Amino acid sequence: MSGSESENPANSEVYVSEVFVGTYSGGVAKFEIILSANLCEPLLERTLGAGGGSSSFSVQDDKTLVSFNKIFGSVLHSAPVRSIGLCAFERNGRKSALVATGCAAGEVVLIDLLRNQLMGVFNCGIEGINDLSFTQSINRHFLLIAGGRSCGEISVWTSEDPQLRGWHHAVSLKLCRKPVLHVAFLQSGRIFFTVDEECQMMLWDLKELVDPISHRRRHAQRVDATAEAAIHRKRCNLRIQLHFNPTCLKTLPELGLVLLCHDSAIEMHNLVLNTTVSTKTPGNNRISCVRFASKRCSKSYFCYIIFGTCAGTVLLARMSSKQGSESSIEFMEELSLESETTHRRAEKIRNVGVIALTLERLDVAALSSSKIFICRFSLSDQNKAHVLTASDFGHRVTCSCLRSLS
Repeated sequence: MSGSESENPANSEVYVSEVFVGTYSGGVAKFEIILSANLCEPLLERTLGAGGGSSSFSVQDDKTLVSFNKIFGSVLHSAPVRSIGLCAFERNGRKSALVATGCAAGEVVLIDLLRNQLMGVFNCGIEGINDLSFTQSINRHFLLIAGGRSCGEISVWTSEDPQLRGWHHAVSLKLCRKPVLHVAFLQSGRIFFTVDEECQMMLWDLKELVDPISHRRRHAQRVDATAEAAIHRKRCNLRIQLHFNPTCLKTLPELGLVLLCHDSAIEMHNLVLNTTVSTKTPGNNRISCVRFASKRCSKSYFCYIIFGTCAGTVLLARMSSKQGSESSIEFMEELSLESETTHRRAEKIRNVGVIALTLERLDVAALSSSKIFICRFSLSDQNKAHVLTASDFGHRVTCSCLRSLS
């Protein structure tokens, strides 16, 4: 998640972000975060006076105001929610935004974010959804749903509707011998990769897999799941044997990077240069989630990596490149969240996201299974990280997704 910045007459900076959460009870909820920095006293008073009953405010000494608002929430699934994906784009001046949630029973829920309306519920035909991902190719949008029990399955859904209201099942594919744990697209929009339980990361071309001629030939062969997976493996563009099954991963498409983490181990694969960097967290902290934060300023490019840990802390690292080839990871700071607010050990951090990134600071949202923490890291002066505010969700969160409003 990255923030959108705007200037008002008081020279304040305003960043608006959305948080989507899924719960153990099958619930889906949307929250809004508004972070305003450098507020003057009159503007601060007017903003606080305008707060509604569903809003919670926190004011800092540096005149930073954080508001956290619940927009909607409802039980939409019959089983715990396991994955959340977002699709947002603008065409001919018209904006569209969609969130998809998948649960352990194979149900997928689609919600229109601009209207905050339920669009539909369908069963994707996959037992045990592990991940889902959106992409756009010309005038079509694709939703990939990954999971499986006995083998690795991908269900492909497509829409040509500009408002993303009509979705149709395109094809179901058995790509791997073991369940697919992760699926994500790279920058091109048609190349995606999967990670399965056999610790294999494989690159695929979506156009080749959903080609109708190949699809008819595959069905004419009447092969079983194992044979079908073997057929598709021959069409894999790249196969990398990983040293572990990642508990979390994140991509940086503009650089062709895939970052994978398991316990304290980190692997960063550059799919453009075909290089790999391996390292470990300081103190062998067990990583539970990861996020890139990047910013291009003039001729400079800044990239940071935010790690959430099982011990309830957030690690900040800087990524640097050597002569445009291999990248390295330099750890900068660790922030303990619960001890900053209640002096208790925090729960595992389930997700982290970026609210705002400037040359001076990085504002981060970190989510546990019951709380959201808004944290600030100073990039110009180390050892200045602190928690701005913390709010309770009121539900046990299983997964989440964060995005900016720009």
